[in-house]
Amino acid sequence: MSLLDQDPQRIAADPRLSAFVTANAGSGKTKTLIDRTARLLLEGVKPAAILCVTYTKAAAAEMQTRLYDRLGRWSVMADTALREQLAELQGGAAGDFDDTDLSTARALFAHALETPGGLKIQTIHAFCESVLHQFPLEANIPAHFELLDPQMEGSLFAAARRDMISGAGGGDARLAEAFAMPRAGRGEAGERDQPDEILLAPLAPHLAMRQQVDARAHASNLRIARPVATSRAGASARS
Repeated sequence: MSLLDQDPQRIAADPRLSAFVTANAGSGKTKTLIDRTARLLLEGVKPAAILCVTYTKAAAAEMQTRLYDRLGRWSVMADTALREQLAELQGGAAGDFDDTDLSTARALFAHALETPGGLKIQTIHAFCESVLHQFPLEANIPAHFELLDPQMEGSLFAAARRDMISGAGGGDARLAEAFAMPRAGRGEAGERDQPDEILLAPLAPHLAMRQQVDARAHASNLRIARPVATSRAGASARS
């Protein structure tokens, strides 16, 4: 039987092949990855030597849950049902799998649980973070660095914005004090969601004064420019 005559998902799940799969949502890509990981484990690959990388934490959690669920069901499944599962996964007939194959499949769940850190199913960001933790000197970063979580990011963002707006007061102590004080009933991270109109309200008098000054300067420029333009037009007419 040629590859064209076989199930595409079973071909992509064969760990002996290098496969690139592109398909629409809900077409079974996650199932294919789980099948491929299960077949690697059945062939004797140590769980610690397998790395599955996803883009989102939700996808990583779903894949890990489904894989452990399958291995857990294998550990307590009856012989006939387990043979059928292995035949569906790897191809062939159920009678091709002997007692040794069944014992191997039933032991996978325990091997996965006993692996330090468990099966490595993580996002690409988590994988890159683990690499940086292993080689901080090569990456020229502190050895015990920490990633910003959304709450820490919001707090730093709010503090930086308060400092920036406080500096816009031009030495006005009351204005600086107003922006230095946390908003009542809101955490620092919550300030990030406040509308700019609320944040800039204390600056309104200063902004209005600045607009008046700009308007007067613009009007003065127009008055100065008109005689110059008139004189130039008259000179052009005489010439």
